[in-house]
Amino acid sequence: VGALVPNGLKDASNSLDVVAGWLKAEPEANIGLVTGIAFDVIDIDGDDGMTSINQAAPWYGEPWDGGPTDNSTIDGPTSQTGRGWHVLIAPTGLGNRAGVLKHVDWRGRGGYIVAPPSLHANGHRYEWFPGWGPDDQEVRTAPSWLLAILRKPATFALPGALRPRPDEGSYGRAALAQEVGRVAIAPVGERNHTLNRAAF
Repeated sequence: VGALVPNGLKDASNSLDVVAGWLKAEPEANIGLVTGIAFDVIDIDGDDGMTSINQAAPWYGEPWDGGPTDNSTIDGPTSQTGRGWHVLIAPTGLGNRAGVLKHVDWRGRGGYIVAPPSLHANGHRYEWFPGWGPDDQEVRTAPSWLLAILRKPATFALPGALRPRPDEGSYGRAALAQEVGRVAIAPVGERNHTLNRAAF
């Protein structure tokens, strides 16, 4: 979030004139793309994220060899991020979900990603894999094993300080768990609002 888009994705525009004006004003600005409209994104954090996918996929009957050079069941336009990969997937209608798998997040309705040629805080440039950019590859449907994971209700373990005491009723435990869950999966740009609402 910066001076050009102080409200984050709420200030997004698909007007070429608007975007050209932004880039003229800030030629080095990072580029954000809203998800959930033309595509969703599986956000894989490096080798740890790839390991999680390879462990999960066979469980659902569709092993994934990983990487844009393999005949994988998750493929499509793929960019290298500052610490992993973004793979563009056909929109599912599902919202954002952090921790779909360990070191793997989902960006869907109401989310966004940083796109090439943006500069990551660690100094690495976002870039499309050669032959795997949006001009080279079509956005494909998510494999069934991934959709099964995304459609499962999220579960949360409460930190020790938030665990209900034995004398608290089942309503209190359920209400607390629900609010903690909402805060945990709140998308970027809505976290403060979600936390404030949960506190009330």
